[in-house]
Amino acid sequence: MSVSCADQPRIAVVGGGIGGLAAAAFLGRAGLSAKVYEQARDGWVLSAENLAESCERLYGERTYTSHRADLLSVVQAAVPEGSVRLGMRCVRVEIGDDGGVADLCRRHPGGSTTRSRPRS
Repeated sequence: MSVSCADQPRIAVVGGGIGGLAAAAFLGRAGLSAKVYEQARDGWVLSAENLAESCERLYGERTYTSHRADLLSVVQAAVPEGSVRLGMRCVRVEIGDDGGVADLCRRHPGGSTTRSRPRS
């Protein structure tokens, strides 16, 4: 499926983790461009968990893991260059009169605002 530039919606993906990058990559494969907004700056770790021990304790099964950074690198390679904006945090989502969704993101720590909104 390919969408002409005139008809293409403006898409904001909030979160540049595995899911957000995968969504942007698949949107790109469908001919749609998206900007990814990630609150972490320069690859900071926002949280960490020991999933291998948790899965074995909860489900009695061993897990096979790969390093998250390696998986992120592979997925990010499928996202067009310049599509990821680091240091951005979603502060509000609005529903417009036309039914479109507007994501408002603020760059921190400077406080300047970038707005991504579908065209009417």
